[in-house]
Amino acid sequence: MTRQKPFTSHLIALLATGDEICNGDILNSNSQEIAQQLFSNGIQVSMHMTVADNLPDLETAMHFLLKNHRALIITGGLGPTSDDLTRQALSHVLERPLIFDEATWQSIVERIHRFGIPTPPESNRQQALFPKDARIIPNPNGTAAGCMVQHEEQFIFMLPGPPTECLPMFNNAVLPALKNNQFQQIFHYQKWLLSGVSEAKIAEELDKIAQPFECTTGYRSFHPYLEFKLYSKNKEDFNALVPLIEKAITPYIAGDKK
Repeated sequence: MTRQKPFTSHLIALLATGDEICNGDILNSNSQEIAQQLFSNGIQVSMHMTVADNLPDLETAMHFLLKNHRALIITGGLGPTSDDLTRQALSHVLERPLIFDEATWQSIVERIHRFGIPTPPESNRQQALFPKDARIIPNPNGTAAGCMVQHEEQFIFMLPGPPTECLPMFNNAVLPALKNNQFQQIFHYQKWLLSGVSEAKIAEELDKIAQPFECTTGYRSFHPYLEFKLYSKNKEDFNALVPLIEKAITPYIAGDKK
């Protein structure tokens, strides 16, 4: 995989894999939680994508997302069955062979022994395969270890799909790695809960007020309330705009700002 130009931003993409997500059997709760955690830490997510357990589609999705994002977080597809294809797809995309990690395999064997199974199924061995030079992310709650791969300027993370495994690994390994590699931006963020006004009406007014400032507005309607969000990387503009916003929305405030 080659790039034609260097990155000028720290945008992140999230890729959730699995037929069960694409078919609507389960909700993609991992991406929601990860995105919330990233945003609350001043890290910007640019794109979410979901793809089925199909090798060509997985590779296409990875190629597409890696064109314009400096980091990619992939969840799912790290199990021991034939439809767990994430590691194979990433190996092809990065043009790096999969290397068997003996320490990970021994961890899998020990975990399976604790459940009274003397010999792990042969299929579990694929869970000890990782792209060359990957940094292993241990999984204390399952057999599917994850990993981080640094590819030129980019960082790619593989995490298992079950939320009880994925989210602790994200918090313990992925989020600190992103912070250590300058993905964290300085965000100034505030939100208000409004009622008694339509989204279209208040958006027209607030967007006009915010237009001269280097700030971003956002709206989320959930009847009978409307959540208004304001965030910026520019502290001076943010501090100047907040009083103007509060003056405009005072008649409609339904809850405390956060």
